[in-house]
Order: sequence, then structure tokens, then C-alpha cells
Amino acid sequence: MSANLCSCAYCTAAFVTRGDLYSARVYRQDVMEEIDSGMFGLRLRGLETTDHVSRLSVRFVIDGLQSYRLGGSRYQRIDPLSYVVINQGQTYATTLETEGATMIGVAFRPSLAADVIRCAMVTDDRLIDTDPITKTSGLALGDRVMDLTEPMAAARRLVLDAFRRPHLGPMDLAPVFTHILELVVQQHHGMLSASQRLEARRDGTRVELLRRLSVGKDYLTAMAHENVTIADAAREACLSEYHFIRSFRDLYGVSPYTWLTEQRIRQAQVLLTHTRSTVDDIAVRVGFENTSAFVRRFRLMLGTTPARWRRAA
Repeated sequence: MSANLCSCAYCTAAFVTRGDLYSARVYRQDVMEEIDSGMFGLRLRGLETTDHVSRLSVRFVIDGLQSYRLGGSRYQRIDPLSYVVINQGQTYATTLETEGATMIGVAFRPSLAADVIRCAMVTDDRLIDTDPITKTSGLALGDRVMDLTEPMAAARRLVLDAFRRPHLGPMDLAPVFTHILELVVQQHHGMLSASQRLEARRDGTRVELLRRLSVGKDYLTAMAHENVTIADAAREACLSEYHFIRSFRDLYGVSPYTWLTEQRIRQAQVLLTHTRSTVDDIAVRVGFENTSAFVRRFRLMLGTTPARWRRAA
């Protein structure tokens, strides 16, 4: 059973689906609770959606770039080496930016998401002694871009394999859904542990600072192709510029400027691999002022020119 409450181009564009899906522009928790986990894939270049509502979900892109706008104002961008986690009830709009790019989405039944999150947060003794019913299926650091770890890359391959095997039923797919959700929660908890690197006296303050830095980092990634500044990212994160720079370096081990440059080169690699755009066009598309600056930075980071890298790729 799927809740197909919307018939827009985005909601009807999936070329393959497994399990149950929630396709709607409105938040209906009662409907979400009734349907099981599901996965889908779509391939529609240039599609720009209006706001829709998500269950807790994980979304990947294959062979290209994809942009998201969450909550009407927060911008994110993913590539084949990252993925985005969207919390239940969050509104989003998305655009597939490159020809041939494929979006893969995995959405979780709210009760399953809540149970996996709860089990990751408390001990077995407390699990036995407490009510198994919990009302939250969100993550404190949800609505953010995550690096694609090797275990998650392997899980993504499981999803692609499931798409090629239409005979798989709910019992076959259930372990895949649970495994991906476990990986998300594990990576989420790893990020919470990383907050110990931040200079703050209270755990709550560190977690909030981590959340704000994540917002700023995602903003830099999403807007790397624009004339974005570190001050812009600091404002997005609701931090002073110096506080943002200092804390960003403490948490991620590099300065925001270095991160921004790395993201521009990484996005250029995706475009060099998956499009026929010229080096000049790609330089502009990833935010460099001119081709010379792009080629210099590319050679400095990767030891070769964009043209040679493309031929080798």
C-alpha cells in the first residue's frame, strides 16, 4: 500500500519502486503510520519540485548532482559520495541537476525508525523495563548531508540490487530497510561523539553548536557554485564569523575556506565524469572566477589538470 496523495510530475516520475511510499505535499501522520517502509528511484533531469513532505528518509544520487531545499530556506547539495537524511514531517523540494543522474530514496515506517533510534540510545536493561512505544522518529542532527561511508555504499548497492529483482517481497526487503536505518543512526551518533572536540562546558551546548556548524557546512556545499562567502555561511549557522571559523576548524580539522574549495573541486570531478560540459563551463558552474584559477586549484589538489583527469576517469 502506498499513499499517493499527489499526482505531480515528481510523485509520478519514479521508474522503480519497492515497498510503500508516501507522496504528498501535506503532513498526514495518520497515513504515514499506516504504511510500511519503501524505496524508489527516479531519473528526470532538470525536474524542480514544489514543497513535499517526507517521512524519515535517506536519499542518494548516482552519477550526478542533486540539490535540496528543506523547510523552505535551508539549501543542501549531494553527489555520489554523500547522501541526505530528511526527518519525518520536514518539507523539501529537490532538483536533479545533471543528465543521467539517478535519485534513490529509502523512507522508513515511523514506528520502525522510532524503535531503532530508541534502541541505539538506551541500554538493554532499560529497553526491557520501559514501554516499547515511543513517539519520535526523528534525529537531532537530521536534515543534513552525510558522507557516504563504505558500509553505506554497500547498503546503497543492496538497494540497487533490490530494484533489479522485482520478485522480492516485504520479508526480503525488511532487513535492507533496517540495516540502512542502523547505519544512519550509527553515523549520527558518531557525529554526536565528535562534538566533544568543541570547546563548550555543557553537552547540550556542544550538540547545538554541532547542529549549527552542520547547517553552515551544508550551506557551503550547496552554494559552492555561487559567490558564497564564509560570512554568509556563518550567518546561516547563526554564529559570528570568527566563532564559526574557529569551531569549524576544531570540529572538521580544516578551515571553512578549505572545505569550500574542496567541495568545488569535488563537484567539478562529478561534472567532468558525468557530463560533456567544457572545462570552461565547469569552472563557472562550480564557483571559480575563471578557468585559470580553477585549473591551478585542481592541479594543486589532485596533481593533474581537469582535462587529463577527465581522460583518465
